[in-house]
Amino acid sequence: MGNWSRDSTILQGAKVVGMTTTGLSKYRGLVASLNPQVVVIEETAQAIETPVTCAVHELAGPPFHLDISMFERLITNNMTFTKLQEQRRMAPEIRALLTPIYGNLLDHRSVHKRPPVSGMGDVRLFFMTHNFLEDNENLASKFNEFEASMVTEFYAYLVMNGISDRKITILTFYQGQKKKILKMVKTHQHLTRSFVNVATVDSYQGDENGIILLSLVRSHA
Repeated sequence: MGNWSRDSTILQGAKVVGMTTTGLSKYRGLVASLNPQVVVIEETAQAIETPVTCAVHELAGPPFHLDISMFERLITNNMTFTKLQEQRRMAPEIRALLTPIYGNLLDHRSVHKRPPVSGMGDVRLFFMTHNFLEDNENLASKFNEFEASMVTEFYAYLVMNGISDRKITILTFYQGQKKKILKMVKTHQHLTRSFVNVATVDSYQGDENGIILLSLVRSHA
């Protein structure tokens, strides 16, 4: 109780207090004593409501359904909200892929002024389809040898066309593919001195770069 009182006194003078959603649940009484005027929850569409409001996981199912995000519950209960209508991060061709999710999302004029990708003409987005199957990595992850080679060679092509290696990120859904691509890049004859950023999609959330190469790995129907 003494520590709680001490912490409350110290935090009364703070303009901003940061914590995880688990911390918010754990120190709910302490936060309430601060009488905050504004609470900002990052990634609220993904933050499951249970850690935000309580720590009793048995309440996740019916009839309380605390397994949904707080964002979803607030919207469902007609909470007033403001929706982003204009984006400034993606080329229009990439934004068009998100229409089924975000609807009529508009492009800020700045995204139309981005310079072309060297070596790609006026192409900013394309997909390649192949029938080479993936393999298992000790049953722990998956990789696709052909696709890893394809991505590595395309990465080398972009670098040799004058694009800074730090402006390119290679993403994949599997640790096995990440390791396979890293090995190929590091042993590539034209990339021995290149920096390469290979990451899984989960670990890259919130980051961005000028060019993204996405390796999906799976081709088995």
